[in-house]
Amino acid sequence: MILSAVDQVNTKNIQTPLIENDILFLQNKFLETGFCNLKVKDIETGRLIISKVINSLNYFNDIAILTVCENSNQNYFNIKKALTNNYDISKNQFNLINFFLDQFYFDFLIIEATKELMSNNWAQNFEQHILDFNFHKTMPIIILTYENI
Repeated sequence: MILSAVDQVNTKNIQTPLIENDILFLQNKFLETGFCNLKVKDIETGRLIISKVINSLNYFNDIAILTVCENSNQNYFNIKKALTNNYDISKNQFNLINFFLDQFYFDFLIIEATKELMSNNWAQNFEQHILDFNFHKTMPIIILTYENI
């Protein structure tokens, strides 16, 4: 698992179409700080669910997504793209710290925990910095895992 803290969180399987109990659960989790692991069918389903709940709440201003897949929602700050283009994390681990200090001012974080993302060496450092800087205590962090990936 990309984030060791997720082991302490029960995974919630979410199916579509959403039922009333799932909608209430998601709205509650999206407003709580900390980690929430949602298991969905695939990336598209996960993104659709996230988008629907975020739009229904109309609460968050600065949403970030950590993904190695093509990011379909241009309204979310793409962390991997910023790290690749501006911080060259492959050469210097301190560049990741600089990213957190310079740009990590989000109020909501989505992590698409694909096998490709979890196999990146920098992802473990990213995890540690989230915990070290206590970002999980200041914002909701939704981790999407997948049945079909």
